[in-house]
Amino acid sequence: MASQIRASHILLMYQGSMRSTATRSKDEALAMITDLKAQIAKGADFAQLAAQNSDCPSGREGGDLGTFGPGMMVPDFDTAAFALAEGEISDVVETPFGFHLIQRTVPEAQIRASHILLMYEGSMHSSAERSKAEALAQINAIKADIAAGADFAKQAIDHSDCPSGREGGDLGDFGRGQMVGEFETAAFALDVGQISDVVETPFGYHLIQRTA
Repeated sequence: MASQIRASHILLMYQGSMRSTATRSKDEALAMITDLKAQIAKGADFAQLAAQNSDCPSGREGGDLGTFGPGMMVPDFDTAAFALAEGEISDVVETPFGFHLIQRTVPEAQIRASHILLMYEGSMHSSAERSKAEALAQINAIKADIAAGADFAKQAIDHSDCPSGREGGDLGDFGRGQMVGEFETAAFALDVGQISDVVETPFGYHLIQRTA
């Protein structure tokens, strides 16, 4: 069994299903999702039908649930999703939430990166006392040191305000949607080994090095 998969789904709730605000009956929900499955079999787009019909908030994203591991979903959903091949769509699956159609999708590529974070007074979750201007000046100085040959990981250990600094700034592997937007955009634009310009996020100023 895969350790992580990515999937999308269409959920039709009914009156009495878990957390449901739907007014349709269980029989109506089953008939409706069976019809959606028939439409997909004839070539209808899964994501479009999810956007139009799903009672799950993920419908706004075409039903995308992102990446998840075994045991993170209710058992019947979990069993059905992990039994699918990439691109395959399940039969109708019943869970306490209602009726589902599940499509296993191809996981987005993950990258690995390290970073150096300098927080400042007023940045998110910050206990730093330096001003924003001081933080910017300091991270620009660190960037210059790295450009002159200083080791990125050593600079992270010495200067980063992120707990990852103890590991040389290593954040491990991550995919899209796991980091704040500005950080994600910068990190995914890098080639392996490349170091970003200074990136500002609500947490402070970052230097990012893509490592894999």
